[in-house]
This record gives sequence, C-alpha cells and structure tokens, in this order.
Amino acid sequence: MDHAGKVVRKVRRSQGVSQSSLALRAGTSQSAVSDIERGRVSPTLHTVERLLLCLGHRLRLEAEPLPMDAPLESVAASLDMAPRERLRRMVATSNTIARGRAAARSGEGRA
Repeated sequence: MDHAGKVVRKVRRSQGVSQSSLALRAGTSQSAVSDIERGRVSPTLHTVERLLLCLGHRLRLEAEPLPMDAPLESVAASLDMAPRERLRRMVATSNTIARGRAAARSGEGRA
C-alpha cells in the first residue's frame, strides 16, 4: 500500500466510514477506493485531496531541503526524470522508510 492510500484508509477508518460510503461521497466506485488504499493504483493528488475532503480533512504537502552532502549527480538525475517517475520514486522511498520504522518499532518490544 502506498503512503497516500494509507492516509486515506487511516482517516476513513478513524471516522467509521465504509469504502462504499466514501466512494458515494466522492463520486467514484468502492473498487477505486479499495485500489487506492491497497496501493494498486497511484492516485493523482487531486484524487487524494477529493477523498480527504469528503472525510473532512485537508491534504497537506511539505518539502524538505536536501542535506548539504547530497550527491549532486543524484540531484541532477532526479531533475532529468519525468515528474511521474520522480513522484513514483519518492513514494517508493517513503514506503521503504515507513516499513523500516515499523520493523524497528515491532522489534523494540522484543528486547
């Protein structure tokens, strides 16, 4: 599941809203909501924003500066990528970090 899907699912569940109900509010299908939440599709920012608005939440994006020691070659290569590819890689990196943090948290209780 990608990060955007996790956010939508977390907010939806916290409010006790079904996928079908959210889909009806957002003018889409239950299967589309399911696919987004499971990470089967990469929704546009507009779609994520619409789903969250239907749940009474607003989408917030933040940018972080690169560390000063970031290799310039990787920065230049990133700028040469198509925006969709850059976003796909950012989401993949975010998911990897989230999995690592989750694994670290689950390991804390075992020590």
